[in-house]
Amino acid sequence: MAVENVTSDVYRNELLGEAIPQSLKVHGRIHAVTGTVAHDAAASSGSTYKLGEVPSAAMPHPDTIFQASAWGFTDLRIGTKDDVTALVNTTSAAATTQSPFAALDANHGKSWWEVLGLAADPGGMITIYAHAIAGATGAGSMKFNLVSIDN
Repeated sequence: MAVENVTSDVYRNELLGEAIPQSLKVHGRIHAVTGTVAHDAAASSGSTYKLGEVPSAAMPHPDTIFQASAWGFTDLRIGTKDDVTALVNTTSAAATTQSPFAALDANHGKSWWEVLGLAADPGGMITIYAHAIAGATGAGSMKFNLVSIDN
């Protein structure tokens, strides 16, 4: 059996001319947007709820979560202004607590713009919205955390 001495992608072997590690992976810091959004019982289909902004080049963190147990719509749709379901697409009953990212899942190490399905990094901030695709069944609210690894 061979003895190996291997380093992860957060190290660079300058003698071999390896690429400089992505700063975000080496020196990332947690950036969080934590809030609550509410609507009244008369909210109709087409209503949008601006939750917060995330840095486009930052990496989403698994602590990103939406608590929809008191959301007064039958469906939970969370995404960008133009892509209603980029993050969450489920019924509110099934989404008491919804986390679009799991630790070490297929989105591990990707940027927000990538996991939101954008063709390229738009730069700056990306606004995350909740969308109503039908009328409200009653007044409601939703707590949320949008968590990123940024530098």
